[in-house]
Amino acid sequence: MTVPSAQAQAVPSPWVGADIGGPSIAGQSASSDGRTFDLSAAGFDIWNSSDEFHFVYQPIDGDVEVFARVDAVSYAHAWSKAGVMIRGSLAANAPHAFALVSAGKGIAFQRRSNTGSGSMNTSGPAATSPYWVRLARVGTRVTASVSTNGTSWTTVGSDTIALGQRAYVGIEVTSHNTSAATDARVSQVTIQQQQAATADLPAPFQNRDIGNPARAGSATHSSGTFTV
Repeated sequence: MTVPSAQAQAVPSPWVGADIGGPSIAGQSASSDGRTFDLSAAGFDIWNSSDEFHFVYQPIDGDVEVFARVDAVSYAHAWSKAGVMIRGSLAANAPHAFALVSAGKGIAFQRRSNTGSGSMNTSGPAATSPYWVRLARVGTRVTASVSTNGTSWTTVGSDTIALGQRAYVGIEVTSHNTSAATDARVSQVTIQQQQAATADLPAPFQNRDIGNPARAGSATHSSGTFTV
């Protein structure tokens, strides 16, 4: 698939496009509908104790799920990559979770558990785009999963990450190459904010997920009927 290069930093509200970490080549992002994005970015990587990349995000409070299909990533380096991210802040060394599709190194769940700490990697399928990726946050626990069709999901990994109540949720691209940009197209981008665990339940009832499933559960009550 030929990846169209983003020609302007034009993303519809409530999305915001910004470079993180000051890459030497400014990133670009464009979308006409808020669900399909063309992105272009350089940057040395999202790895070690700080990052350089282009981020298209929304600030979201509390539990949340984000998923998307990475349609294509052009090759500026084997580790050129795009995917979905939940990030504790917009600082270059912020804690984050990142489910990615790379140009030449397969699919992975990468994360930094605390501000300024080293990064960790859990490898997923040895595949390339197009591929679906998803992150689900419940408290400080984030679970990454992947799919070939956006319907049947396989968990890659889960970790505890020091995210605040407000996190920055969206999609990203980095070329792993400070002198050349990579272009990516990411489609079907969806953010789903989860209700608080005890919302809409009469006392003393409570509900919670057990075993950190990839998709957060929910429960509501009306006129003596529970919907779970």
